[in-house]
Amino acid sequence: MGSVNITFAGPMDEESVEENIVISPAPEDPDRVYYSWYPSSASLHMWFPMDYSTTYSITIPAGVKDRYGQALASDFTLTFTTAAREPGLSILKAGNVGTFDAYGQPQITVYSWDTPRLDLALYALDRQELVRLASDYEAFHKFLPPADSLVRSWSQEVPDASLNETVRTGSALGLEDGGRLEPGYYFLRVLPADGDAGSGDRILLMVSKTHLLVKRADTQVLVWAVDMASGEALTNLPIAVYDQNGRRLASGETDDEGIFLETMSGEPNNWEPLYVEADRPGDVSLASSDWTNGISPWDFDLQQDYGPREYAGYIY
Repeated sequence: MGSVNITFAGPMDEESVEENIVISPAPEDPDRVYYSWYPSSASLHMWFPMDYSTTYSITIPAGVKDRYGQALASDFTLTFTTAAREPGLSILKAGNVGTFDAYGQPQITVYSWDTPRLDLALYALDRQELVRLASDYEAFHKFLPPADSLVRSWSQEVPDASLNETVRTGSALGLEDGGRLEPGYYFLRVLPADGDAGSGDRILLMVSKTHLLVKRADTQVLVWAVDMASGEALTNLPIAVYDQNGRRLASGETDDEGIFLETMSGEPNNWEPLYVEADRPGDVSLASSDWTNGISPWDFDLQQDYGPREYAGYIY
């Protein structure tokens, strides 16, 4: 939406102005042109969808009347050109945390506009830092990784970077020599060419050989662990369950079907996420009950209840 203010010498007949005003080029949807008058009908504020780098003219034609019935003697035309789109970008992601298969070559997709190049920087994290950033929206967006944690920085040219057009670009996250990223926790920052942090985007990454599925109940937690490549169940895999403050709530090993089911200690807060860590040699693996984008109950029009009830009834 763009907005325009027009001030008249005196109070106008609002209906007369709104019925006769002409916008060129005309908005695709006339119902999305909005008007507001203040004070005493002497100043018009109007807004409607505007395209970037486009010249518009707004004409108030002769004959439009003021509050006292006097007509405008001649046309009034205001002409202006909107600015180009500010350079920016957005990482294609379901949330602030992404899981990547350590057996393959992780790649991200970035949508960008009005920039010829993407500048990327990948930093190593430990589990505690990833959990902290995943649990705290403000901390995540203000996070500045230490320079000595840098794994790799590189630039990716953006093909066909036309003015005001959104372009899709893929970039591999592997090492410069083409090697794969080691299993671990990472922080990725992407900026447009010569851009600042406000015009870029960021994401937390986990590169793992293990896939963990987490399901929680009021006092219990269920985990199913499988190998990313084969899909086979991981048996006798040590599992630990924590709250967002690092307090251990449950621990044990998966059974012969790769399933871990345990009652949690204390009184878990159902409104706070659980974090589940698997201890597999040569790998890292973490999952959270809060990482549910696209698979939450409401995504399937299902009701949910986070708190226990003394009675429950079922009708068949």
